[in-house]
Amino acid sequence: MAVHFIFICVLVVIVLVFLVTALFGAPYVPSGEREVFEVFRRLHKLTDEDVVVDFGCGDGKVLRVAMASGAKEAVGMELNPILAALARLKSRRDGWIKIRCGNMLRMKLPEDMTVAYVFGVGWVMRALKPRLEEFANAQGRTVFVVSKAFEFDGVKAVKKWGGFFLYTIKPSEGGQSPLKKKML
Repeated sequence: MAVHFIFICVLVVIVLVFLVTALFGAPYVPSGEREVFEVFRRLHKLTDEDVVVDFGCGDGKVLRVAMASGAKEAVGMELNPILAALARLKSRRDGWIKIRCGNMLRMKLPEDMTVAYVFGVGWVMRALKPRLEEFANAQGRTVFVVSKAFEFDGVKAVKKWGGFFLYTIKPSEGGQSPLKKKML
């Protein structure tokens, strides 16, 4: 009897975690491995200079594919602690994959990020766009953004394939930080 009660409590907690994160983020919809390989082949070929950040990394599949496709490093940001733990577990053999659990809109971005991957609903895309623009300005370089299914409002994709879009977020003229301007 006690085992059934514990099982039901654990199940309720898991369902609540997924519901709460779905309300404050996007629901968990895993990307297909072959599809992601194709995206990194057709839209943006990764190199050993690329640091890929997956906003809402789920189980970390995109991160593992990014590393297998030639990225230098991959960082996942996930709101759901259960999915973050699963991503860590599945990616434990690759030391170049890092998983961060928390709100992607508040977390510090890796300074060497070159590629962002996102499968975010409309409001997530609207919130992420200025953050990526600010990042590109602060770093003084272009950030490539691969988006699955959802587009940035008012920005034209430079490439499209299937349900994926590639965007380039460039620093605005004069938008670089004073420190980066001195370094360039």
